[in-house]
Amino acid sequence: MSMQKKVLSEKALYTGNIEMPQGFEIDREQLKSDILESKLSGDLKFSKSWDMLKNYVIENVRLKHNISLVNKETYGIILKPEEKSDSFINANLMDLKNSCDFVMIYGVSIFKNSCKTIISYDNNRIKNNCHGISLNNNSFIMFPSTEMYRIMNDSFNYSYLLVINYQSL
Repeated sequence: MSMQKKVLSEKALYTGNIEMPQGFEIDREQLKSDILESKLSGDLKFSKSWDMLKNYVIENVRLKHNISLVNKETYGIILKPEEKSDSFINANLMDLKNSCDFVMIYGVSIFKNSCKTIISYDNNRIKNNCHGISLNNNSFIMFPSTEMYRIMNDSFNYSYLLVINYQSL
């Protein structure tokens, strides 16, 4: 018997830590301050650390996975102690052509092992699956923007996260 396999669709999930070269570390305290200020002003301002993070991810995803990305939107999330976020879908399902393709969540200031991202997805006939991934300082999760997710902070401390939406070229 001769048999071949063709993958028609894939939902990839990328996780890891941001490992910047020595001397070029990301100033997470500056990012935390920027996120806090953005909650007051309504806009996340440009900073060297944010730019370094965004470009590091773009270059590494291109080199390791041959995916070309451009930044579409960035914003910060602050979760209060023991707070659970609403569920989000970052893609505009009514305008997928102009939507982002990937969502990256980066841990800026998180109490160790206290923050988790829950991603909901369908697997063919099996609907409403969930996959949980812990986030820590300097770690990230990147996944398709069409997937619904929520974030849970299980600590007695505030958690600061950066969300970057990317569009693939």
